[in-house]
Amino acid sequence: MNEEAADKKDSPDRSTRDSIPTANVRSKQPGLLASLAASYMWLLTIICLAVAVGLVWWSMPERGIQITIRFPEGHGLEAEDSVRFRGIEVGTVEKVQLNNALNGVNVTVNLLPFAEPLAREGSRFWIVRPELSLNQISGLETAVGHKYIGVLPGDPEGNWLVSFDGMANSPPDVSDGEGTEIILRGSDRHGINPGSPLSFRGIVVGRILSVDLSRDAKTVEARVRVYEPFTKLVTSHSKFWASSGLNFDLRWGSGLKVDVDSLETIVKGGVSMLTIQSGGQPVQPGQLFELAEKADDEWFELAQQTPVTDTENLRSALKMRSTWKQDGIIYGTVDKDASFVGTFIQRADNGFVVVPRDMSVPPEKANENTFGIRVVGAPIDLVEINVAADQEAEVVQLPINTNVLGRSIPFAENEIRIPKQPEKCLAVRMEGELNEPTFLHMPIEIDAINEDWSLKNFDGDRNVWHGAPVVSDTDGQLIGFLLVEERDAKIVPVWDGF
Repeated sequence: MNEEAADKKDSPDRSTRDSIPTANVRSKQPGLLASLAASYMWLLTIICLAVAVGLVWWSMPERGIQITIRFPEGHGLEAEDSVRFRGIEVGTVEKVQLNNALNGVNVTVNLLPFAEPLAREGSRFWIVRPELSLNQISGLETAVGHKYIGVLPGDPEGNWLVSFDGMANSPPDVSDGEGTEIILRGSDRHGINPGSPLSFRGIVVGRILSVDLSRDAKTVEARVRVYEPFTKLVTSHSKFWASSGLNFDLRWGSGLKVDVDSLETIVKGGVSMLTIQSGGQPVQPGQLFELAEKADDEWFELAQQTPVTDTENLRSALKMRSTWKQDGIIYGTVDKDASFVGTFIQRADNGFVVVPRDMSVPPEKANENTFGIRVVGAPIDLVEINVAADQEAEVVQLPINTNVLGRSIPFAENEIRIPKQPEKCLAVRMEGELNEPTFLHMPIEIDAINEDWSLKNFDGDRNVWHGAPVVSDTDGQLIGFLLVEERDAKIVPVWDGF
């Protein structure tokens, strides 16, 4: 066999070699899910991004509604000065610039979102700045600090507005509380001005808001706000007249009498009022009254005979005293006592007095069997009562002989009600004798609502007011009892099952 034949024998046929398949090898890339599953760093990255976006978003200032206020003068107001309502910042000044006519300034203000209701028809804006007068000083904080814009809200149901005409000065009623607006119409201005006081027997009960000509220019009309709680003094039988603050009375035999009113009334003028007849209709918002140039002498005589408000609810308070004996510091025993107020209540034939629990139990230092409670001015042997010391309620009911309580009129069962919420009320106490009692009252201002009602800025004497009945200033019904502690005071409302 030659060499060529041997090569053919060892080498495969070409056609056979071409028919064998050949693999095409490529490197495989991992899929997205596989990559995510291989590492959790991507999750940390997304969380960090979300936190960063959130921090940026939360750090951005809240944007409310933008309004424009036109003022006749700028009074040094600048961008970034604040807008305040009741001492709270409700917006920020963004821009202050002259208007196109160069006769005023336009102030662009951004109200915070919660203050957007201020952008309603009737809202009033003014630049707060120092104001000095004979009767008041205001805005002194702006003398050395930044100016700011004050605001009084308009009608909550009014139309939304984004453009307002600001006031040149603060409105007369800027510091007023709630009240009722009435109209006084007279033949002349009689020297009264916006901000002049409305007085009832020398006490300021309202304020003049504006003075202007009537529509037909035949009379002068003054808008007046009567403050709460004095609106009850104004009825359809009320009379109003202009008061200058100085009254001269020259009579034969008695000489010259000069009656000087407040300095405010002398400077700004004022209006006085009296109600000369009982049974009048309560005042209505916008009600029209005549403004007289001076008072008629007969008005004072009639007013002296007229109870303007219902005084029947000022009753049932009894002057109480607890008495006991205790050992003296050096020798013997000494007589001790504490004063408080009890509330006289009558149910059918059962009469009793409600007193504070702490006044119905003997003090720790009291000698045994020496403690008693009595109504001041009544015979002790008929009303002296010993009370067990294990009472839990803050006030307790003590049975009493009602025949010894003179002309004191009790609260009947149908004159007691459970209050559903705090309301305007009066604490009542008694002065004088049982047969000729005089009842005095003190308005109560509620501060907080819990199971009891805490009182705001109470400064009454514990010996005078502790235990006093609390009556509604609306209907005169008994709604609770006043308890005075060393540092605070509260009202215990009448409860179920009382």
